[in-house]
Amino acid sequence: MEEILDRFFLRILFAIFTFVLLFIYKYFHYFLYPNGKKQLKKIFNPIANPPDTLHFLSRLLGIAFIFSTLEFNFYYSLWVGIFHIFTMGIITICLYLISVYLAESIILYKFDYVDEILKRENYSYSIISFTINICIALLIRQILSESENSLVILSMLWLYSIVIFGFSTKLFEFYSHYSFNKQLIQQNLGLSFSYSGYILGNTILISMAFDQDHYDIKSYSLRVILKLLLSAIILPLFVMILYKIFAIKRDKKSFYKLLDSDPKASIGIGLLEGTVYIGSALLTSMITHKINFGGIFPYL
Repeated sequence: MEEILDRFFLRILFAIFTFVLLFIYKYFHYFLYPNGKKQLKKIFNPIANPPDTLHFLSRLLGIAFIFSTLEFNFYYSLWVGIFHIFTMGIITICLYLISVYLAESIILYKFDYVDEILKRENYSYSIISFTINICIALLIRQILSESENSLVILSMLWLYSIVIFGFSTKLFEFYSHYSFNKQLIQQNLGLSFSYSGYILGNTILISMAFDQDHYDIKSYSLRVILKLLLSAIILPLFVMILYKIFAIKRDKKSFYKLLDSDPKASIGIGLLEGTVYIGSALLTSMITHKINFGGIFPYL
């Protein structure tokens, strides 16, 4: 009975520390993002501005994804466990906020949160921002798992993943006929669905590329790049195959003329591109990561 009570007490203690970390996250967000004062310094009204609500909730969901990887270990003592969870919590909060800032600076560098969300209520901007927050959270969640509580490895993998993610976001024009800046200004929802599917698919492949055994950082980094290059070769094949097998109409000349003139058609094209890309990324991950060669090719 005492053991059960002790376990219950420790779980309550873990929950309290999680509450404290969430409170710290709130104010870290405020200091790093002064534009978030309306969200985090005052009472937030979810019905006042729906795009703002979506943007706000993405930050909550993102940190929840990351915190779900933290562990409260008592291998040595209670105080060591408390120090570890508190330190790792602060580090992950900083990594997440900095990563989101960098990602938005790369992708949305021509746009401003105040103008697009608070003034124009741009749904397309908020959907893309929502997806960016979730993708960054998934990447940090993966590198936290791979770092095995080593701050050196964590910092190296974090920089590595952010560089790869940032580079992948710039290749959207080779996949889609949407003009990103032009149609984001026009609040084109089709663009938001297409781009969200694109970066989410890339995040899946990048996260799985990092999911490997690592004995030394050089060979590990090389294997990550090789997995991503292999994915870049296979993914376009799956995109074409999905269109062919399921007989999906894709007449570029007639379809993409409707992006500016027909909102309904644009949404349909955006959903098609985003969904096909995510599906292709998942199927690609099956080929690149789910084949077990056993002892014959141990590092492939």
